[in-house]
Amino acid sequence: MIDPMSKFKSLKTLEDKTKESELRVSMFIVEHNISIRTSDHLVQLINSIPPEVMNNLTCKCKIVIFPYLLTDRSAIKHLAIVVRIMDKNRFLVRNEFACLEPISHATANNIFDVIIKFFNKNNIPYKDNLVGFASDGANAMFGFAKCRRRSYKDIYTYMKLSYKKQSEYKEFQVFVDAKPHKLLQASQTRWLSLHSCVKRILEQYKALKLYFESGHLIDNKAGNIHSVLSNLFTELYLNFLDFALPILTNVNLTFQSESPQIHLIYSKVATAYKTILDCYINNEYLNSTQLSQVQYRNPNNFLSTENIYSGGKCTAVLSNNSFSKRDINNFVTNCLNFYVECCHKLYKRFPFNSVHMKCLEL
Repeated sequence: MIDPMSKFKSLKTLEDKTKESELRVSMFIVEHNISIRTSDHLVQLINSIPPEVMNNLTCKCKIVIFPYLLTDRSAIKHLAIVVRIMDKNRFLVRNEFACLEPISHATANNIFDVIIKFFNKNNIPYKDNLVGFASDGANAMFGFAKCRRRSYKDIYTYMKLSYKKQSEYKEFQVFVDAKPHKLLQASQTRWLSLHSCVKRILEQYKALKLYFESGHLIDNKAGNIHSVLSNLFTELYLNFLDFALPILTNVNLTFQSESPQIHLIYSKVATAYKTILDCYINNEYLNSTQLSQVQYRNPNNFLSTENIYSGGKCTAVLSNNSFSKRDINNFVTNCLNFYVECCHKLYKRFPFNSVHMKCLEL
């Protein structure tokens, strides 16, 4: 059976598309301040392009998208998308506003659906052209951050604006006979404070564990922190950081010294570099090789898993507790990756081969 309204609907759709096209051309003329006489020729030029050529045109420009969630005063959520493109004609990188779409639920799946719908609606081959995705640190954008470092920051943010929580926590400090110290914030811009934050959490570990244990059934956020603190390896990682971070912190403090330290730079950086290498590189190979020639990323030069040093406290805990071999290997592997990355950053930034730097010690 033929629908009598189908022809009317198609005509209406065609009429709407025609109006939209005319409006787009008009807006283009106004935006670029094109004269009326020139615009007449522009319309003729567009009409002269064969349909098969228009259909064959594809978007080949590589793009980076910047999605951003915002809520207006009427409590309606919107997803704004900004696109960064490369203008090959002028060799310029520019940002262009792409769209502003209302979104009912700001979940990861809904955001993904809105972005994909925008690409498909405008016939943009995003699978081939999309080369980058930039966003803020929202969990909906990048997923829930499950790393321990984020959990350490959550401990501070959980209490910092609540006098009630701080007062309750003081009672737990008294109960476990912990020092009445405040928690420290792991600053993004002053990362040298990270070691102080780690030491403070270790100092207050028993009080923190009891405090979040008392509230984990009521508050979901407290429950997440409690699950991290209850993990036996959390304190182990903190002890490892307490051992490893001072090596790097002392080097950076040398560069920030108010008195002249240039004659000590080489020896201090070399000492820090060798200290880290001693933790995971075979001693025989390390002692027979110049410091600048050590292949710090070659697994053939690594110590066995049992001999990689992660600090005195970690070694004592691993030897006294009945951890599974798999968990121990995972912990040691993470420590090894940390050492290798530290050595790579030091080697990349400091000229160990420089004769001039060595001569400054004299």
